[in-house]
Amino acid sequence: MESAKCIEAEAAARTQVAQLQRQLESRQNIYGQSGDVLKQLEEKDSEIKKLQLQVVQHAQAETALYTELERLSTAWEALDKEVKTKMLDSAAVEDRLSKSAIEVPFFDPPTETRLIPVHLRSPESQIGEQILLCDARQGSNRKRAEEPR
Repeated sequence: MESAKCIEAEAAARTQVAQLQRQLESRQNIYGQSGDVLKQLEEKDSEIKKLQLQVVQHAQAETALYTELERLSTAWEALDKEVKTKMLDSAAVEDRLSKSAIEVPFFDPPTETRLIPVHLRSPESQIGEQILLCDARQGSNRKRAEEPR
């Protein structure tokens, strides 16, 4: 009897093994081999990590772009303000120049040359001036025949 029980248990076990083997084959057909599934899971996990890193990098790049945009906006506003100020200043200078052009007296070179410091004048002009001063002191109105040296 015991051997009959063992035979029945073995037959039940073989039937159960056959059922499990059919279930395993059907699942392998659907999902592939267990090694393939693990490889696919590892690949997907690796891809998820790469995508998460890209998301972080894109967020950092976006922050940097917004910072740069803010800096450029500030610089643009400052430059715009400076340009407007320069335009107003140049308009004021043009007004002053146009008014001064009307009010400026005729340029008198002999008068203007007297305003140049003595050490900057040419020697010929210094000699000529000294001769004129000497003539004026002596009260003489005569003209010298000789040219200044």
